[in-house]
Amino acid sequence: MISVLDFRPAFHQSSNHAYWDFYVDDERLSETLRVCGIPPLGWLGEEFDLQYREMLLRKREGDVPVGRVPLFVCEICGDYECGVVSCEIELAQDGIVWRDFATHYNEGGEFRRDEDRDQWSDLKIVFDPHQYLISISTLAANPPKH
Repeated sequence: MISVLDFRPAFHQSSNHAYWDFYVDDERLSETLRVCGIPPLGWLGEEFDLQYREMLLRKREGDVPVGRVPLFVCEICGDYECGVVSCEIELAQDGIVWRDFATHYNEGGEFRRDEDRDQWSDLKIVFDPHQYLISISTLAANPPKH
């Protein structure tokens, strides 16, 4: 099944951050995965937003260990040290594929996968490349508003 990626503006009350939230087929990805944290898009500065969009488009290697792309980070500081939910993004015959979702924590200077939270390791989301590109590209000109 081909899914549709969309970004919608959101606001995190306690951290006072306006950000872009992931929606897949009209459902919040954070609710589907049942995770805390917020996407690192729209609130960490223009330079990071550009780098992040490039990671989502596979124009830049993911910056979570082993080339993974962060999806949800600490809603207060955005630092991966607090824990990060990431996935592998690949260009495949059937489209843009997000797979191997996992939570990582920093333990003693080394990122470790949280094996207790691997309930989504079999999840695979496939996006139409054209729709995916348009969805991510439109973020460049539109900062989130709350």
